[in-house]
Amino acid sequence: MSLVRMNFFAKSLNMRTDVTAVLPEYPLQRACGEDYKAKFPAESKFPVLYFLNGFTGDYTDGLTMMPVERFVQETGIAVVMPSGLNSWYEDIPGGVHMKTFIARELPAAMEALLPVSDRADRRFLGGISMGARGAALISACYSDYYRATVCLSAPLNLPGLLMDPAEHDKKMIEQSLQLAFGGLENIETEAGDYYALTEKLVKEGRKIPEILFLFGKDDPLYPYQYNRFVRFAERHELPAVCEAWEKGRHDFDFWEPAMKKAMTWLNSKIKIEERTEYEHIQ
Repeated sequence: MSLVRMNFFAKSLNMRTDVTAVLPEYPLQRACGEDYKAKFPAESKFPVLYFLNGFTGDYTDGLTMMPVERFVQETGIAVVMPSGLNSWYEDIPGGVHMKTFIARELPAAMEALLPVSDRADRRFLGGISMGARGAALISACYSDYYRATVCLSAPLNLPGLLMDPAEHDKKMIEQSLQLAFGGLENIETEAGDYYALTEKLVKEGRKIPEILFLFGKDDPLYPYQYNRFVRFAERHELPAVCEAWEKGRHDFDFWEPAMKKAMTWLNSKIKIEERTEYEHIQ
């Protein structure tokens, strides 16, 4: 396992930004011998999950609050963790264009600087809370870029979030949404509404990445978020797997096992595809 910490200028943010990446070990990295080119083959590219932090979090959460290194080593999937800057992963006029950064600039930079795949079927997006909402919306907007999305405690219904901000200060949440969307009235327009945007994509016959949607039943957001998404996914026949866990709250006690589940789920899809590719070659 390799831990890479980077700081670079991002044009879409118009500022320098920090990113942490965790990479699996290469198969021959610990092998005997001195053929180091064989130990670190330049042509090898890892499947990659771009994982977005929640409100008030940053690029270190996966290391300080969850054992992401272990999950990476267990699954063989690299994890790239940027900082969301409480932006709700939106392009803020006159501010950071976080949606563009996550969807376009960050993958371009990582694919140039790190051994991670540039194939859409090996590229995943996910997050917790605010980051899960951002991942769902971005993967819908850029559906051809991602194989699947993992959403842990995603507040897709933003008006519902304002009814119970899940232990965050309600005034602070309102102010951050006003800044990100240019006013609370804009959170229900199509551009800021996951449901409206996805319904439009379905009507247009556009591809929707597969979604793993996990929630804890003791999460204050659960009554306003989970069942609505399940009904929506069923009505539109979205490729979604939805699970509500007993006693899970809006915290890392839930997100740690949920992250393990998510990465195992992603890895199972890679293994199925690799087996299918092998059988096709044979």
